[in-house]
Amino acid sequence: MNRRTFLTAVAVGGVAGVAGCVSSTNPGTGGETTTDDSPTEQSPTLTNKSFTVVSEDCGNEVSEASVSFQPDQSQVQVSGTIFGPSACYTGKLDSATYDGESDTLNIHVVTEQPDEDAMCAQCIQEIQYQASIGFENGLPETVVVTHTTGGEDHEVARASQSA
Repeated sequence: MNRRTFLTAVAVGGVAGVAGCVSSTNPGTGGETTTDDSPTEQSPTLTNKSFTVVSEDCGNEVSEASVSFQPDQSQVQVSGTIFGPSACYTGKLDSATYDGESDTLNIHVVTEQPDEDAMCAQCIQEIQYQASIGFENGLPETVVVTHTTGGEDHEVARASQSA
């Protein structure tokens, strides 16, 4: 082997070695893959709701509610009083819906007479209730509570977390 043949063999081997290293760092077609590592903000999701009548008794035409946000328990609590036209009426959660666009929880409470044939004391029935609405991914910014009394809807409470 002469000197020229030896140098040519070393040069070809070196290029082949470097080419192997380059091709192993960029396998495949050479296209780039990108991933979006930015955090995504999730909106609150309503998970559960409960409604309990705390007391019912003859009283006055009271229609009011108060709202409390409990982020440590991931829920919104509503305490309220609604009235019915006789002692046979009780309170009922008609609906609790979350509107993600406006970030608002809408709670609608009504009265109903469970037994249409029951004999009832003739008095205004005050019905105190508590409602708990559970969420995942945070709580809504605003809560609106509406009562239906006398056939009409009345907004009785509006609360905001930032207030």
